Amino acid sequence: RQLLRRALDGRQAALGPGDPKTLVYVSNLASLAHDRGDLATALALRQRVYGGRASALGANHLKTLTAAHDLARCCLAQNDLAGALEHVDTALKGREAQLGKDHKDTLYTAGNLASLLSDQGDHATALPLERRVLAGREALRGAEHPHTLLAVNNLARTLQELDQLDEAEALYHRALAGEEARHGPTHPATVAAVWN
Repeated sequence: RQLLRRALDGRQAALGPGDPKTLVYVSNLASLAHDRGDLATALALRQRVYGGRASALGANHLKTLTAAHDLARCCLAQNDLAGALEHVDTALKGREAQLGKDHKDTLYTAGNLASLLSDQGDHATALPLERRVLAGREALRGAEHPHTLLAVNNLARTLQELDQLDEAEALYHRALAGEEARHGPTHPATVAAVWN
């Protein structure tokens, strides 16, 4: 931590506190603070990175959008669901504009937004996002890829919450079969799929 702080101080002195290269160190310190459980410090640092990148690079620059996504995760860790939704929605809209709706990073952000919506009980809004993520991951990675199987499971959970039980059950079976094929019947990922 002290080494990162010294490096940050040096960057700030040489380049200024808002320089994108300085903000890389600020982001690293935010990750470290988060990992140590110092969520207040992590949040303040993430806000600094997001604001700094927006000012230096523009609101729709990919590094700014990554900072928005990181800030959303930090808000979520502090149970600030409204803040998390706001920032992940910003990241999703920007990534859709910059990368397209089917890019892997856009799909990752769409999946996170769907999960946040589901966690708040807004399953109807999450459902089309879950379907989009699954279709995109199948196209990009194939039907048996771990990220695709996660999308299968997430969609099944959302469908279950909406009482669309037949489709949910079929998807749970698909996720289980995929995990069994990858890991065997006793692997923790397979056992977790069985519990679904």
